[in-house]
Amino acid sequence: MERLHRHGKSLKNFTYTDKETADGIYSAINSTQFLGVSGHVAFSSQGDRIALTQIEQMIDGKYVKLGYYDTQADNLTWMNEERWIGGKVPQDRTIVRRELRTVSLPLFICMWTVSCLGILCAIGLIVFNILYRHRRQVERGKVDRGEVDKLRLERHVDQGLRLGRHVDQDLRLGRHVDQGLRLGRHVDQGLRLERHEDQGLRLERHEDQGLRLG
Repeated sequence: MERLHRHGKSLKNFTYTDKETADGIYSAINSTQFLGVSGHVAFSSQGDRIALTQIEQMIDGKYVKLGYYDTQADNLTWMNEERWIGGKVPQDRTIVRRELRTVSLPLFICMWTVSCLGILCAIGLIVFNILYRHRRQVERGKVDRGEVDKLRLERHVDQGLRLGRHVDQDLRLGRHVDQGLRLGRHVDQGLRLERHEDQGLRLERHEDQGLRLG
């Protein structure tokens, strides 16, 4: 604080933009050292307190002190109370082991046999096509993709024509059915007309009989 008083400043007038006052406080903290209740008190350049680091391990559900480390004096005090699983110190890094893995011999033989057979069949077909390329059967076997598309198109057209024929036949059948219904109606009307005529004749007979009786 004496340095601040020399420049006529105090902590009351401190602002975050006052670099000179901040440097004075920083240097004062770094030079501060005293013996407190918890031990020697000092601060690092980052502003952290320099104190003893206590090392503990949980054993049977309880924390057991294993030692202390004094960062200022660079001194480690160890009590040899640690316990390790299996009685061995655990690894502090990942262990990389190189191991050669191979395919089982029966599987290798089966796959090799199948591959060889496929290669031999392919070579045989190539040789067969080369030797008998002038024969008609072989030439006919080579169908162009355009011809295949043409055949498919012709099939679709043929199917469309057949479907059109079936539709035409259905329309014709519907017309015949309609004509049959109309003919049935005319026949029914003719029968009704005959019934009326028959009733008229009967009525005339009754009138004639009545006249005879009179």
